[in-house]
Amino acid sequence: MRFRYRIQCVSEGCLPGKRPLRLSPVTVSVRDRGRTRSVRATWPSALVASRLSAGDPQRARFHRPNAVTPPSYRTSPTALADLLTGIAGALALLAAALFTLEAIRLFRRRRSRIVLTPLARALRLTRESARRSSDADRRKALSLLSRTLDDEGAASLADAAGVAAWSGSPPSPETALRLADDVETSGSNTR
Repeated sequence: MRFRYRIQCVSEGCLPGKRPLRLSPVTVSVRDRGRTRSVRATWPSALVASRLSAGDPQRARFHRPNAVTPPSYRTSPTALADLLTGIAGALALLAAALFTLEAIRLFRRRRSRIVLTPLARALRLTRESARRSSDADRRKALSLLSRTLDDEGAASLADAAGVAAWSGSPPSPETALRLADDVETSGSNTR
């Protein structure tokens, strides 16, 4: 019997040249009518031959290099990466600028809030009560104005606001507005 195998070269042993192949002897056993018969045979000599010629390994595109080049860890960013980094930086600066502007506006708003003096508050409440229909609101506002004017040392205006607040008939919106105007024109400090 003859066998022929094509073997793919995966090692240097397949490079051009011929090499003998030696296989161990084989033993075959058969049972025949209760008896075992064995036959031992040796393999015929075999020759492994490459289909490469002597010059093929030098012309081959893919061959194992003699020395491995050292790895390189250097990266070079692309123009797109540079552009995106620049845009991200610009957006971060814009966010910081907007945050700063908003913080300045908030600081200015808080700083510019007017803190009303007690007299200015009483005058504001008196004017607001004149716009409402509640007589009780006008009485309370004029009573507060009377106490505040008394604390400020404006006795005559304080008496007029007190009389209007607690007279027999409820104070009218016109009376409340007239008293507020009188206090403001008298030169009293309202802030």
